[in-house]
Amino acid sequence: MSNSQGVKPQIPSPSAQQAPVNTEPTRTVPATPSSGPSGKDAFDKQALVNKGKELLGGASNHPNAQRQEQPTPPRRGFYSSPASEPSKSRENKFFKDGSENENIHTVIYQSSAPANSIGWSQREFFAGLGDPRHEVNSLERNAEQEYLLRNIPKGALHEAAEIANTSGVGIAVRGTGPLAHMGIESGSPTKAQEFKNKTSKEMDLWLCDEMTFGDVGAVVHYDPRQGGTSKGASALPPPPSRENKAEWNQFVNDAWNAKRAHIEQERKPALKRLSEAGKISEPTTEKQWEQLKGLFENRLGEFHDEDSHYQEGGPYAKHVTLQGPFIHLKERPNDHMYGDHDLFAFTTQKFGQLTLDNTPELRDVQKSLQDANTFQAQHGGIWNWQPHEESHENIKAKIMGAHSPPAGEPLIYIQPGNVVTAAFYVPADKLTHTEEKLVSVWDCPQATAWLEATPSGTELLTERSRNSDS
Repeated sequence: MSNSQGVKPQIPSPSAQQAPVNTEPTRTVPATPSSGPSGKDAFDKQALVNKGKELLGGASNHPNAQRQEQPTPPRRGFYSSPASEPSKSRENKFFKDGSENENIHTVIYQSSAPANSIGWSQREFFAGLGDPRHEVNSLERNAEQEYLLRNIPKGALHEAAEIANTSGVGIAVRGTGPLAHMGIESGSPTKAQEFKNKTSKEMDLWLCDEMTFGDVGAVVHYDPRQGGTSKGASALPPPPSRENKAEWNQFVNDAWNAKRAHIEQERKPALKRLSEAGKISEPTTEKQWEQLKGLFENRLGEFHDEDSHYQEGGPYAKHVTLQGPFIHLKERPNDHMYGDHDLFAFTTQKFGQLTLDNTPELRDVQKSLQDANTFQAQHGGIWNWQPHEESHENIKAKIMGAHSPPAGEPLIYIQPGNVVTAAFYVPADKLTHTEEKLVSVWDCPQATAWLEATPSGTELLTERSRNSDS
């Protein structure tokens, strides 16, 4: 890394660093909603190491790590839920079904709402987030901390760190949108494995008349066309097959023109107070309208592909009900689902070395993450998924690629010893003899898009630009 990139040269790998470890007994207290930095809005506009144990099964150097040596079931979870009442779990559709989507454990559908902020009781842990190669309170360290905290609730992050400490396993997690954090930490269920629908974003407010600002972050299913409310969608003609691209594109363009007129005439006045308050960004430029059209087409395709599954007799109908545009579990009929904490992969032995979760020890780690009150993982890591269908292979490749440099979104990488950093997934490349692995974001100096999403990262990039000009 060069000085022109603003990163100190000749810094050893994070796994070789020694970060301070809290030597006081850990007192786990549930979390309250995170208040991480807002970063960029929906239209890309800037809005107002301590090394853990090297090998799985070795003695952890974390003071709270007490490895269970019993080789036979029943195995104990690595993390005890801090909730005052026990969580409630269910066997989902894929529970031990032997398919490519098999889930090895039950999943939480109801967790106890936290009473106190773990951000106060574990201040040393959160102050130490980020790559220990950068000093605390430096722009680099602050930017990384801001990125981490806007991508995972504090309670879920601390739970995963405790599990990493006790198991000696690194845990890589895909980020969860900050607008879902309050729902998760208030005890709402996270998105179940059965459902393909995406969580809602700020821009969905322009497309779905039935949504309010407080609903953003919930899992939704709706027809984005004009008149496509939960009561009126059945009266609209069904979308054509997407196999005929010309027919589909014409259909999308016609439907979008009608929707854009509706947004201009109806939604902008309805959402005026939110846009004037700076809570949402109003589409004004053609680039912003194109971004909104992209989401419109994605939602329309999602509705086309998934709607029959939610109707009577469909595979989802036994598990959920549709309440307007929202998907509710039958076990939680009055509560929205929010984005789940997607496991990406586990690592063992050394920094970034990916390991298949096909051992009893790693399966225990997954089960503990599925049992954790706030983390409540809903399935195993995407890297471990072995799809049999070509379409599923494409889905996996797309998800994996979304976390690769230079433009991908970094993963949250939680290592033993309370080392939590942002990391990219680097696929194997035979031509360059590149090994498939996770690498620190700071080892990819040309990847700066993630920095632009944080206040300190934006300041760091400005400082770098100023230094390069001088």
